[in-house]
Amino acid sequence: LVGPRDIDNAVDALVPLNPTQRPGAAYGPLAPGTWRVVHAPHIKKLLGTVTGASFDVRYIIGDAGAISSHVRYDGSLVGTGWLSTRGSVRSGGEGAVVLDWTDGWIDPGAERWGEPERSSGAEWVRPLARVGFIPQLAVFPVEYLDADLCSFVFQVTGTR
Repeated sequence: LVGPRDIDNAVDALVPLNPTQRPGAAYGPLAPGTWRVVHAPHIKKLLGTVTGASFDVRYIIGDAGAISSHVRYDGSLVGTGWLSTRGSVRSGGEGAVVLDWTDGWIDPGAERWGEPERSSGAEWVRPLARVGFIPQLAVFPVEYLDADLCSFVFQVTGTR
């Protein structure tokens, strides 16, 4: 079984092989598409411990820097559904990207994420999301970037 420390060790070995110079500035051509998060200990620690849920995270990035995040949650305390956000992603200099989240919504019980206009939880999530979108927490140093893999640091916890 592969654990968090094994993944960190693998990323440690991969970072010096980064084929993308200045990944924060050069991410644009590589970013568009759907990215699935396979290792996010900060989510597991911050949300999983409180809710007892498991999470499956996807980012969808458009050509012009539009981004949406869709988090599938599943737990006995919170049930199942999707927590989503949208906004934009931009360069934060040579070594980082910045996420500017502008909206958030929830689709409890849904099999697939929806749009905020159809979400039963958008009205109460949106104000909480706006308060929670703290610009200082939205800068993510990029350690590795190629067409198939990205490793960035969540600075609050120092995790990848």
